[in-house]
Amino acid sequence: MSLAIITLLVLLTLYAIYFYDKCYNNSKKHLSLQQYLKQESANNGTNETSQSFSDQEPMLRQIKENGALIFEEHKLRGILDGKYYWELRTNKYKKKGYIGLIIKGSKEVSGVAKIAAYHGPLSKEELKDNKDKHGVLLKQINQSDFKHNIAIELAEIIRFERPIPYEHKPGAVMWVKIGEQDDVMQALAKTLSND
Repeated sequence: MSLAIITLLVLLTLYAIYFYDKCYNNSKKHLSLQQYLKQESANNGTNETSQSFSDQEPMLRQIKENGALIFEEHKLRGILDGKYYWELRTNKYKKKGYIGLIIKGSKEVSGVAKIAAYHGPLSKEELKDNKDKHGVLLKQINQSDFKHNIAIELAEIIRFERPIPYEHKPGAVMWVKIGEQDDVMQALAKTLSND
């Protein structure tokens, strides 16, 4: 089967899904699928992406620009479960808006969230007073070498039912540039349109 036929079949399937969803579900999130289909049509059966995700909805554009933040597993599970919405770090990042969420070592994007604000540097008392927001144990905060006094406030947290795999490149310790991986961005567009 030639590449052109396979591409045509994929496009027909995506159009069928779009029109079915349009008839039975008019949610805003389906806009990203519509935009994805427009992008695919513009490609005219080539493997190259002729349009970037910059003309997609703001959430995808911001994730492409910001990337995904890596978390320790227990911390991200608490955030995804809705227990906490602050992540403590040692410094502020210049990033704002939507980001991907990754569990360290998983090589999967587990969800997305919006950076709503940065707080700090916070004193040990402020950290203790806000324990319900970040979940860090008091004995950790009381340690003399505890330096995680900047809180990243997360909002609009979305947990993916099926995490999206990505290629983890060497040197990615805190942030992963998932925006450089077209297959990951396409999977994000599809997942967010279905949530």
